[in-house]
Amino acid sequence: MAAGQEQEETGNQPTSDANGKQAVAVISPDKLEEEAAKNGEETEEERREKEIQKTYKVPLSRLMSFCRPEWCLIVPGLLAALASGSTFPLGGAFALVEGMVAFINPDKEVMKRETEKAAIWFTAMGLTRFFAVLTYYTCFGMIAEGMTKRCRQAMLETMCRQEIGFHDNPEHTPGRLSHLLQLCTYRVQTFVIAVGDSADGMCAVIVGVTLSFYYSWEMALTALGGMPLFAIADAIQTAVVLGTATKANKNAKLAQQVVSDAIGNVRTVQASNCEKDLLQLYSDILAPPPFRKQALAFLAGGFGFGLSQAATFWIISAEFWIMGIIIENGRGDFYNCQKAFVGTLWAAFGLSSALMMTRDMNKAKVAAHDMFQLLDRKSQIDGLEPTGVTPADPNMKLGHFEFTDVKFFYPFRPNVQVLKGVTFTVKEGQSVGVVGPSGGGKSTVMALIQRFYDPQSGQVFIGEGSGKVALDSLNIRWWRRQVGYVGQEPVLFNTTVLENVKYGLQDGEVSEKHLNDCKAMANLSFLDGEHGQGWETRVGPKGGRLSGGQKQRVAICRALARSPPVLLFDEATSALDSNSERKVQKAIEEACRGRTSFSIAHRLSTIQGCDVIIVVADGRIVEQGSHEELMSLDGVYRKLQAQSSSAKSASPLAPRSPATS
Repeated sequence: MAAGQEQEETGNQPTSDANGKQAVAVISPDKLEEEAAKNGEETEEERREKEIQKTYKVPLSRLMSFCRPEWCLIVPGLLAALASGSTFPLGGAFALVEGMVAFINPDKEVMKRETEKAAIWFTAMGLTRFFAVLTYYTCFGMIAEGMTKRCRQAMLETMCRQEIGFHDNPEHTPGRLSHLLQLCTYRVQTFVIAVGDSADGMCAVIVGVTLSFYYSWEMALTALGGMPLFAIADAIQTAVVLGTATKANKNAKLAQQVVSDAIGNVRTVQASNCEKDLLQLYSDILAPPPFRKQALAFLAGGFGFGLSQAATFWIISAEFWIMGIIIENGRGDFYNCQKAFVGTLWAAFGLSSALMMTRDMNKAKVAAHDMFQLLDRKSQIDGLEPTGVTPADPNMKLGHFEFTDVKFFYPFRPNVQVLKGVTFTVKEGQSVGVVGPSGGGKSTVMALIQRFYDPQSGQVFIGEGSGKVALDSLNIRWWRRQVGYVGQEPVLFNTTVLENVKYGLQDGEVSEKHLNDCKAMANLSFLDGEHGQGWETRVGPKGGRLSGGQKQRVAICRALARSPPVLLFDEATSALDSNSERKVQKAIEEACRGRTSFSIAHRLSTIQGCDVIIVVADGRIVEQGSHEELMSLDGVYRKLQAQSSSAKSASPLAPRSPATS
């Protein structure tokens, strides 16, 4: 891909320099968000989340489909939560009040008998609550785990389905996508578990208020009058928590991306002495907001939390005051008033517990919106869907390519036209060298052959004559198995060399003899050396236990193992020493016999023997032909050859003549 493809888009704003002339200041969206936050303004992310909380309706049936195997646990879990919620108001209204009344009974025998009965009731209520909480926590926990697992699987599958252009988006970096995968599912999981706690709390409210109305409707109305205080306090807490969480989550995404990039490129970080700069950047991203804003946020949160705590005592105060009036006027007795009081007390506690779900629900609503937005995104090139044409003709010339007036720009750089009407034909079995200045579009041609992207106009055809088909109509999963690729920077996984070579192949798809032949062609003799363990040699994270040349040869072996009709080499021998380069180049030439191959090279000596050399410059094919033909043109290719020879002779490692020694 062309350089700069991964850079974030920026907004340009005019400023004036010292001479009054207009200049352009480049300000990133993240910088604008930070400035807005510092000024106390609402950021775009905060506005987005508030809008989602107001207008978005979670498709519950679709969400519940992720826990279909656990549906049988919903009813037992809810019943257990209701049983758990009813224990406190029932136990308080009967066991507690009965025990309190028994203590003031002058008959010692009756008092002892009644208090023992109350103790038995409390023991039974404790056992009931124990088994009820155990049941509903287990049920909702298993529902949440099952849902989380399937949500993560669905999100990861959707990410893998997306075209490469989706992953080129700066908003979809690996760090941010992994954070989204973790955060969304965590919030949904937390919400599901909170459903059990809320059912527990709401049952306590219903049972407590019912008991209160039954024994004293006046005390029940007093308690209900104080309930809005809980709602107000919870609303304040919710606003504060969500506001700070939005900023924290955004910063967490950026911080995770910084960590992901730094750890993944730790050698570069240390070689550049950037450890302190990295720590400072990480610290700045996670820095708390300005003191004034932070203090106001904590004051508001403390006010809401304190109000919810104080409301309980104010309701108790009002209840005692009303209870005294009722007993004084003879409209009730201590026994019934106490039962009504205990009912309203536990109803207040239950309401406080139930309202806690509001915050989890708002967070889960945003998480569900983001999750379903990702799941509903239609990939422009679905690499997991085996749709399209799979040629039935075994004699179809899969190595015959036709590029017809292909124009292309990368999705997130639409103002930069990379290919500007590329047209060429490659016959089956030809070896093709692709050369040209950096940024001319060489790697883009290979990306289109692999169908990582589709051109905005023009067409790429496979096959010849009446049997040719458009590349975008082929079964993409089948087609990518027909193409072997060795990149400029080989990607190896933290496992054995054998597993890396067989990556993408089915068990038993290739024979041991074929693997050993590929091993010899790729010059993997180091596997059987003094410190090697043969195929079982482990490469380490990102191939870190191997040298650059060794990694490149393993990648070449992986491409050869697939025996594809088309081979793509993007500077495949660039990391090899001269001795290994000659051996591997010879092996590549042998492997390419009877196959169509494309080789990008800046070291032009490696492609001089190609059947066809295509010179790409500024998004166009400027020259095409054999090495001899292009040298005779005295054009771009000859200039590149002269530059390559000049650079080689000027290299400090180039051998000097005796005259200069």
